Amino acid sequence: MTTETREQVDAAEVYSRIGRLEGEVSQMNARLDRIEAAQNRILYWILGIGAAVLASVWVGNLTG
Repeated sequence: MTTETREQVDAAEVYSRIGRLEGEVSQMNARLDRIEAAQNRILYWILGIGAAVLASVWVGNLTG
């Protein structure tokens, strides 16, 4: 195998590996997006419960 042929094979392997890595990065980004969405839902639940507790205490103080 000539040097030029070997360089072409090496370049093809590099591009192939880059493609696989890009695919892995894309999958990781999708997973991170799902995790972030779940965290946001949990945060909104906590904020909603906290707001309900505060409203309950406030109404209790008004009527108590």
